[in-house]
Amino acid sequence: MIEPFVRHASEVLLETSIFTVRQDLAAHPKSGRVCPYVVLEQADWVNIVALSEAGELVMVRQWRHGTRCVELEIPAGLIDPGEAPLAAAARELREETGYVAAKLELLGSVAPNPAFSANTCFTVLATGCRLEHEQELDAGEDIEVELLAPEAVRAAAAAGAIRNAMVICALYWWTQRES
Repeated sequence: MIEPFVRHASEVLLETSIFTVRQDLAAHPKSGRVCPYVVLEQADWVNIVALSEAGELVMVRQWRHGTRCVELEIPAGLIDPGEAPLAAAARELREETGYVAAKLELLGSVAPNPAFSANTCFTVLATGCRLEHEQELDAGEDIEVELLAPEAVRAAAAAGAIRNAMVICALYWWTQRES
């Protein structure tokens, strides 16, 4: 039976505006050997599969510094402290796209990389979305909104034009729900 590793010490190695890097010293439950383990602490975030009133997906294109490319994704963002995932989804959808949903529903949640990351990504289905506002982008954001038919989104994912793993996961849950 797998047992928890016992943490003996923990030290913050680096703090940035979006994450903290922590190193834990933990003992293996069977051997007792103490080893260092690096953990990335960051806020939970929410992904939004947003469907317009006409049934198109509200997609976003934005520059991503990690890949150094413009990526095709779904609206998403960090969950503020004390904010519920559905509230964060409504806020992020409005800020990034100007769209407001008639209905929000939690599709699921995942641990993006439990080997070293200590956060959760929630996926929310937003239906009946209507354009009601101007975008309210953060200073570091430049986002283009694009409406795509479901078939076009599936084709983009299959062709590798959608590369964000959490977006693929969100689209999987949505397609499973639809089938």
